[in-house]
Amino acid sequence: MNSTIRFCAFDLGGVLFADGTRALPDSGRLAPEHRAAIALLRAPEAKALRAGTMDEDAFWRWAAPRLPAGLTCDALRDAWYASYAPDPEIFSLLRELHDAEVPLVAFSGNIRSRVEHLDARHPFRHLFRHEVWSYEHGVTKPDPRFVEILLEVLGCPPPAIAYVDDKDSALAPARARGVVGIRYDRGAIGPLRRALRSLGLPVTAPGDAD
Repeated sequence: MNSTIRFCAFDLGGVLFADGTRALPDSGRLAPEHRAAIALLRAPEAKALRAGTMDEDAFWRWAAPRLPAGLTCDALRDAWYASYAPDPEIFSLLRELHDAEVPLVAFSGNIRSRVEHLDARHPFRHLFRHEVWSYEHGVTKPDPRFVEILLEVLGCPPPAIAYVDDKDSALAPARARGVVGIRYDRGAIGPLRRALRSLGLPVTAPGDAD
């Protein structure tokens, strides 16, 4: 297939993995009396953690005195990271693209230890030719500057990048720069495959002959 797309960028939480912060309340990994701690994972300090402007030790020192009684930082972190369940359909799609030698890019607002934890449990980093992590650049989604960093790393025109994310707020600044943004809702692999196929990428799509 011929395609003008030179790179496919994928988000992690909400695409390759479940959005662990969103999944945590219903995961059963925290006792009901401890669920108030989830608000800490959405605080401005957590955004600074993802951006790499606050290191992990500092974040957990900040969080510790704010935890509900009986909950430790280690227990909250373990429950949080464990809530990032892999999406097998996205893994299958990535392997298909990787085997077809389509350059894949991890483009994620994330935390170093979480990336390392997820890769140890569900190896994925070997599938990506490039990795653009917020914690290495001092900025995270949906800041338009993070899109500029992606463009600088890849060194190609924005329309040559297909970018898959589950959040419209993250897709908006990329689309504004001309990146081909594709919304993915967990479980809706058919529409995603068809969207990539329509861009000329070598993926199978529902309805293809066996």
